[in-house]
Amino acid sequence: MNSVASPSANAASALNSSQNYKVNLYSGQLQYEAAITKLKFAGIDIPISVSYKASGVKVQELQSITGTSWKLNAGGLIGRYVQGLPDEHANGYCGANRIGGNNYVAATTTYAVNAINNDNTKTTWDTEPDQFFFSFLNFSGIFMLDPDGRPVLKSSYGLKIIYSPFDRTTGRAAGGQEQWIIKDRQGNSYYFGSGATETSVVTNKGQNAVNAFTKTFISGWYLSKIITTDNQIINFSYQSTSGQSYTNYLNVVMYYVENNQTKSKAYNEDSDVSISAPLSLKSITYSIFEVNFNFDNSPALYEIELKQKGKTEYIYHFNYTGFFPSYRLLLSSIERQDIVTTERHYMYGFTYNSQVSLPERNSIQTDYWGYYNSNPGTSNVEGYGGSNKSPDPVRTQANILLSATNEFGGTDKFTYEQNVVGQSQVVGGVRIKNVTSYGENNAVVSSQTYDYTDPSTGYSSGQSFNGSGLEWFYAAPAMYYFSESITAVADLAGLSVGYSWVKVTNADGSASRYHYTNYSDYPDVGNETRYNINDHSSTTIDPISDIYSPNFPKTSFSFARGQILSKEEINADQKTVSEVTNTYSMSAATGDVVWKKVYPWSGIPFLPSVQLYAIHRSDFQQQDLLLTSQTQTNNFFINQTANGSSTTGITYTYTSYNGESFISSETKTLSNGNVEKTVYRYPFSVLTTIPSVGVTTSSPLSFMVQNNRIGDIVETTKTITKAGIEYLTSAVLNRYTAAGPGVKLTATYRLRNQGILKSNYIFYTVTPGGGSETETIDNTNLEPVQVIDYDAWGNPLSTKNAFSNIQTSNLYGYDKNYTVAKVVNAKPNEIFYDGMEEAGSWAGVTYDNTFSHSGQYSAKIVNTGSNEIYQHSNITLSVALAVPKKFKYSGWVYSTQPSAEIFLFMKRAGETGYYSYVDNVITTVTNKWVYLEKTFLVPADVTQLNLRVDNNGAPGGGTVWFDDLRLYPADALMSTYNYEPLVGLTGSGDEKGQTVSYEYDNYRRLVVERDLNGFITKTYTYHKRIFSNAAISQTYEKQGCPVNTTPSQIPYNVAANAYTSTLSQQDADDKAAADQKSNGQNNANVNGTCTPVSVPVSFNLVNHTGLSGYVVTFSGSGYTSFSFNANSTMKTVSVNSGTYSVSVAPVGSYTVQRVFDLTGKAAQYGPGTTFTNVIISPGNILTLSITPY
Repeated sequence: MNSVASPSANAASALNSSQNYKVNLYSGQLQYEAAITKLKFAGIDIPISVSYKASGVKVQELQSITGTSWKLNAGGLIGRYVQGLPDEHANGYCGANRIGGNNYVAATTTYAVNAINNDNTKTTWDTEPDQFFFSFLNFSGIFMLDPDGRPVLKSSYGLKIIYSPFDRTTGRAAGGQEQWIIKDRQGNSYYFGSGATETSVVTNKGQNAVNAFTKTFISGWYLSKIITTDNQIINFSYQSTSGQSYTNYLNVVMYYVENNQTKSKAYNEDSDVSISAPLSLKSITYSIFEVNFNFDNSPALYEIELKQKGKTEYIYHFNYTGFFPSYRLLLSSIERQDIVTTERHYMYGFTYNSQVSLPERNSIQTDYWGYYNSNPGTSNVEGYGGSNKSPDPVRTQANILLSATNEFGGTDKFTYEQNVVGQSQVVGGVRIKNVTSYGENNAVVSSQTYDYTDPSTGYSSGQSFNGSGLEWFYAAPAMYYFSESITAVADLAGLSVGYSWVKVTNADGSASRYHYTNYSDYPDVGNETRYNINDHSSTTIDPISDIYSPNFPKTSFSFARGQILSKEEINADQKTVSEVTNTYSMSAATGDVVWKKVYPWSGIPFLPSVQLYAIHRSDFQQQDLLLTSQTQTNNFFINQTANGSSTTGITYTYTSYNGESFISSETKTLSNGNVEKTVYRYPFSVLTTIPSVGVTTSSPLSFMVQNNRIGDIVETTKTITKAGIEYLTSAVLNRYTAAGPGVKLTATYRLRNQGILKSNYIFYTVTPGGGSETETIDNTNLEPVQVIDYDAWGNPLSTKNAFSNIQTSNLYGYDKNYTVAKVVNAKPNEIFYDGMEEAGSWAGVTYDNTFSHSGQYSAKIVNTGSNEIYQHSNITLSVALAVPKKFKYSGWVYSTQPSAEIFLFMKRAGETGYYSYVDNVITTVTNKWVYLEKTFLVPADVTQLNLRVDNNGAPGGGTVWFDDLRLYPADALMSTYNYEPLVGLTGSGDEKGQTVSYEYDNYRRLVVERDLNGFITKTYTYHKRIFSNAAISQTYEKQGCPVNTTPSQIPYNVAANAYTSTLSQQDADDKAAADQKSNGQNNANVNGTCTPVSVPVSFNLVNHTGLSGYVVTFSGSGYTSFSFNANSTMKTVSVNSGTYSVSVAPVGSYTVQRVFDLTGKAAQYGPGTTFTNVIISPGNILTLSITPY
């Protein structure tokens, strides 16, 4: 049964209609998930997908196995962030010396001196617990270890860590295994480690690699198996890939006083990380199923393959592109492969911001939060070397996801903006601004715009977790400034900014406005004391007023932020049509991991002789924010004029167990003053005591609690209070007993009569003792509704209705993973069905996958002669009949020549012969599928039933195929199902034995439905989506033009739809770009021109001839002429560069001889003349002199 969870107050993530992207409204973070497939093994959902979180890509971010900023969701991991020494180190937090225990008592000089941390690389004592994080299936969260190595979760994740390898009593130090075991509320166990571990070697270099300190520790425990509550096992295996090494870069500037002068020193405190054998998920296996993950040498995931019984059913391919200067991979598309032809079908395509690319990981151009910025300095420490650590709204979006297209033709396009706090403070990372979804032909399907303004101030409602992000602190005798955060720029939920108000506006103007809890409501709390080693005194300091210490660590309340305080629905006319408001309370904190960090405080100028230490403390505890009331108001309008409203409210109370909170009651006050109340009780609620150890399934509720099955609702009651009297209107009791492989819900009860006084009802209680449990049930007021039996795999074998006495039974196949038959009005031991899809049920037959009536297989008996050949089913029903009972047996047969029979064999108890009774049905029809069915009255003394199929032989022999054999009581109704596991139904049969078959293509898509005669009743056709390129144009300059000429600019256009692709829009656009790149320049070279440059040419003219003027003509590279008057001294003209013939002639018809001198040419004589090969180039100054001869 499903457990009752807290009402959905936290709708901080809004999922879009396409189910691909959602927006975490509180953080403004877009989250895109590309679903590959969703598997369900042994009742466990294992979704396989890749997901992307778009807040910007940090410069030092490492590429994952699915590309930059993408994450594969399939297996699981427990990882950790080591603070100081690894926890298990002898001087680690929970190591052999149990150093963390010193955090729980008053500080001493020994403590202060040994716990001091002034270079952030190593300590004598490690007073800081490591931070552990987990992510698997749909679970994620964080925890820490107390000084004894026992885990403390941050919130109620619905999980319990029942084994820790760090536990000082049972863990590795005590000879235990290197693994974690986590149980969920259904009692499923998740194992991490057990050989699937990853070891990191981290060297903290100190100041420029001086005093380097190396730590070797297990940094990752991978999900190795799941053991379900029904004892089914799902295995996860991993493969080692090539070793991984990288550096985390940290630059430091230290300011100190020397000889009364402030000085500075810049150095780095980089840390080198090496993982010699990093692990990647290799396979998930269960029963007949197998999922394989294949990687290249990057390593990058390039293929996922799904198999059943060794047969490949699906193959998915992952394609990548790279970007420079820091070569990192971007996931460009995901394709599904035809398992026969290897042809591929497009599933997803992604585009990114290619206008700005990330630099190398060691770039100093980073803001406070680690995002790419435009720092112009020579350092990336604020205020040093001209550094500027402010965010850059353009560069923050380097290589960010811009669009995602799915196989159905839909495209989501994303627009971002920089995070802003208050009136104008820009902080690191981006938030989503708009998402527009497009359908076929680029038609807009929906558009949502996100506004983060506080309606009361008009400013951004954002609140930053760490102020401006500047990282510095005082540790005597110096002040240290850092390039990166050495504490945190994000809270424990991983968020650096949260928004109190978010309005999501649709294209039609309607909107939803959310109000969230934020940092100002639930701030993290700092705790600081100053310890004086001279007088051993401790003084509490207000951490907010201490401007020198880093005020870290803090007690985190991140779990309480991002919860909905109110939600308004606003129509297109901006009227609020409904509003939901919520109130909360904090649950009691459980567990306590005390985290301390000690800094030197002595030697400061105003207290030079006092030896002080600043001790910062936080408490890591399990705690939740609980919804205590919810009020909904609906407003009514007539023609947009308010016309009244209605308000309803509900309050919640909680009960807790092991730090987890569960709803114990819901109370609603009705408009007439009556009060409705629903009360929920859980296994731990109904037990009078809870045994601590040694519980078996014979004490079912105690067993459930010990195995963390604490969310199942055992009893639900509903009452209504009228005039002060409380009446019971409903009661449901779920009884759990040992069944199948564990404990199951085996019976349900309900209230016999409504309206009884609540005081007359006896609530269900269970008292453990003596290896069993004693129940108290109100049999007077409760009556049974149904009884459920289970098989050894935990499958419901039968359900019996207590009122009609009708029993519905199930048969399972495919290694008990699928229901193959459902029979109404029959017991499980009275039914038989075989669709021939699994081998082994018949000896001596051939299973034929080339010929079947339904599904993929039939069984055949080959007979080469005239004598009969028969085969019995290996399954015999054991029945207990009080009186004779009619049974129906049936099946489909196909014969090439012989007659074919189905026999029903019956045996009495103690029968030693072949049979006690027998019946049969026969057909002589050949070359077609024939349905045989017969009803027979089985005698009461029969205890065994079995079917036989006969091939009666014929001259020359022949073959008989048979399929879909059934045996069940004649008054029952049987429905049957055949499957191709992981794909879908391949056949089904109704109560009359009439069948439908289903066929799939090589992509495993349904393509054909056939009736019982094999005729096609439906076909499905799939069209590959065709992507067409967008129009592009680029201008190219003609190459090879002579000097002093201008090359022409020739555009090269690629029209829209010139290229197509079945893979992605990006692929079609890439083809167009390739055309342009290959042909654009050549087209310009062939069709372009070289135009001479027009340059000024100056003439110094001396004309002593007395004539009124001359005409000078340039011809050759171009043609131009001009005239000048007598005695002119200078004339400037513009002539194109080139080589010319220059002719000089007098105006009019003169024959008198003259002398013509032109710069660079020999003098010529005559009434006029021509100079040849005159070179005109920029800057020329020509002098033409005409004198008498």
